[in-house]
Amino acid sequence: MSIGCNKPLAERVYSFQVKDESGKGFGLLISELYPDTTIPDQYSKIKGIPPLQSVPVDSKIKWEKYFAGLPADTLSLFLFSGDTLQKYSWAEVRAGYKIIKRIDLSLDYLKAKNYTITYP
Repeated sequence: MSIGCNKPLAERVYSFQVKDESGKGFGLLISELYPDTTIPDQYSKIKGIPPLQSVPVDSKIKWEKYFAGLPADTLSLFLFSGDTLQKYSWAEVRAGYKIIKRIDLSLDYLKAKNYTITYP
């Protein structure tokens, strides 16, 4: 016996990968506020990227629609050393702009990188 259903069994998830090739791992924080390059006060949203591994960044909508809804069609990815996050308070990290790298990510850049962002 089969039952018809109009809803899909699982929601589609769209992802890009953030990959560590430094062997040290890092913390990742994503900001949708570009061109504002201030580190957002969102410590609880830092995602750990383990050494020599990749971690997905997911969206429930297609990336084209997601980026179109941003204020400037660009995301900023802030990368932090784990040592920095342990040594300094979050206020000190933000005030001193203690990042190892910031990547400004447009949809075109994401596509050109085949949906994989690699550090370094």
